[in-house]
Amino acid sequence: MSLLINKQTATNWRTSRREKRIISLRIIIPFIISINIFIKQIRAQHELFNSQNFAPKPTIAPDLAKYFELDGHARELVDTLIAPRPGGYFPEKTYEVF
Repeated sequence: MSLLINKQTATNWRTSRREKRIISLRIIIPFIISINIFIKQIRAQHELFNSQNFAPKPTIAPDLAKYFELDGHARELVDTLIAPRPGGYFPEKTYEVF
């Protein structure tokens, strides 16, 4: 009788150990997947914004440059609507005219 009890105890112990492994895998695998997704998102953001720091200035053809300048009444209107800035009313041009 004690031999039967010992076999049953050993079987129960093996079964409970397998169940614990399965439960731990059910917790660990989603955790690893979520960490992987989180790290990929962080990398994607750094790659997206890193290249913009060294981008060349956009260039505008000379025949189109006149469309980016304010003349006459438009300049007066902007002068009255915008308060003076430390460097003047308008910031530096961020484009180059060839």
